[in-house]
Amino acid sequence: MIHDLKWNSEGNYIGLVSADKTVKVGQLDKTGSFQNVHSIPNSAQMTQIHWNPQNDSRIGMCGDDKAVELWDVRASRASVKLASSGNNISIAWSPCGMFVAVGNKNDLVQVYDVRTSAVCSKKRFSYEVNDLVWTGNSNYFLAATGGDGVGSVDILSLLPPDRTTENNHTSSSNSSSSSSSSSSSSSSSS
Repeated sequence: MIHDLKWNSEGNYIGLVSADKTVKVGQLDKTGSFQNVHSIPNSAQMTQIHWNPQNDSRIGMCGDDKAVELWDVRASRASVKLASSGNNISIAWSPCGMFVAVGNKNDLVQVYDVRTSAVCSKKRFSYEVNDLVWTGNSNYFLAATGGDGVGSVDILSLLPPDRTTENNHTSSSNSSSSSSSSSSSSSSSS
């Protein structure tokens, strides 16, 4: 059984999260059949994967082992293993490639700076965060949440102002009008 699958940005690798506690990375051959390139065994069940949009051979994964693993698919072990505070449900790598957001079963979203392996921000929810999606400029992300049969989408800016791509890539006259609080969020029910 496959729990999650995603292509990398170039479309030359596909990652699969399997019920047998492996993450498989492969390619399609000329007939359209999956050819396994690398299997990554895990002691815990992985729940989700996400490719680094800036490096096609790097993949992040999370699962029930309270860890976030960042791999180069050509390596025999994780290049980075980040501790988290709960069994993880969702992972999203920012488009700039510098941050990974992870949601866990303890209703906590943590944002890691992958350059330093440090948690740069976190936010607790009153219910489970099921999925995370970054905006194209990496300054905000959407958190799809659910609880008591009601779902919502929260728009979050959890990056400290000095780490947003707005502040790193815009002129000083533009950045003051576009900065936002690092804990701002808005919500809409579905």
